[in-house]
Amino acid sequence: MARILYSALVTSINGSIGGTTFQRNAYGHTVKKKPNIVNPNTIRQAQPRANLQTLAGVWASMTTAQRNAWDAYATANPVPSRLNPNAYLSGHAQWLRVNLLRLQAGLSVLITIVSSAQSVLTYSGAGVQNIAGQLWFGDDSTDSLNVMQMIGSLSAVVKNSQTYDKSRTRFIMTGDLDPGGIFNNVTPQYTNTFGVIPLTNQYVFVRTVYFNRNNGQVIYYPSINQIVS
Repeated sequence: MARILYSALVTSINGSIGGTTFQRNAYGHTVKKKPNIVNPNTIRQAQPRANLQTLAGVWASMTTAQRNAWDAYATANPVPSRLNPNAYLSGHAQWLRVNLLRLQAGLSVLITIVSSAQSVLTYSGAGVQNIAGQLWFGDDSTDSLNVMQMIGSLSAVVKNSQTYDKSRTRFIMTGDLDPGGIFNNVTPQYTNTFGVIPLTNQYVFVRTVYFNRNNGQVIYYPSINQIVS
């Protein structure tokens, strides 16, 4: 992999040309050989594609008024693009983003905005515990309107010196951030994904995402390398 610098004439290149891939990651702008996809049809890859197809059909069936309402919401609640902070997500992009999370959480597609009110999240971070051979996943974060849903992801065991998760985390649980927080036994979900659960004092990556069930508000937090207590 090579790191590249852009000039005033060319500010960025994304995607693949021939056998070369240009991308932006945690290390900046890089160029590398395009990887060979061994199996593009795993369950983990197939489900997001199916969700995208579902949402494409739903958006196409929505009325002009419903789409315009999402455009108005995006204008009132601007979200910078991940790769270009000077550009903002459209109403369709915000609708798609939150509904992909809703489908992952097992909720129905949100077509009509229930309320535009934005919740204030008090983030306390999620925790992982091995209690008598069972893996528990908890989150004490709270939100001001009690409308936020948490999606939690974990990784397999990693070294305590590992600082970048390299997409190791996988979806493990979801739950309503009620005033008492969330604390669930996730042993079945974890073992189905990774096999043996981590022991006390081992490390895993923890990643949480929060979305408002009434509108397009989404809050992401970066993965954290965390000790299992």
